[in-house]
Amino acid sequence: MLQRKMRWLIDLDLPPLSQGESDTVHLSELGRDAVMEAVKDDRAVVTTNRYLMESRTIPFNCPAIVILERGDLPPEALQRNLTHFEFCLSHDMKREAIEGQRFYIEADRAIYRIRLDGGLEEMEAWKIPSIKPTQASDASV
Repeated sequence: MLQRKMRWLIDLDLPPLSQGESDTVHLSELGRDAVMEAVKDDRAVVTTNRYLMESRTIPFNCPAIVILERGDLPPEALQRNLTHFEFCLSHDMKREAIEGQRFYIEADRAIYRIRLDGGLEEMEAWKIPSIKPTQASDASV
């Protein structure tokens, strides 16, 4: 479960954000290696670099990595999707620590947790249907 506001490191492939709603730093202000800078400054990485979807590329102590689908994403859309991601984390039923985890966002459509086997797991519980079983005697006529 998300305990505090996320601190973001925005990769070079995405636009910088103003310091309004989110605590963000653009990689252009720090260095060239997003993962190394994220570990050093304890910031979650947001990038479009799909190479980071593979678990073998991520150090054990790395903060969360959020991979966005490629595309032209204006700053407002990036901010909106990061805010939505934080909202999903705050309502995540698994309530796991997010350090070392990877996530994939289809902008304005879906948010997934990337499982260790590389599969995608839907994070927005309201999209996953569940049916409460009832017995015929419980049904009203």
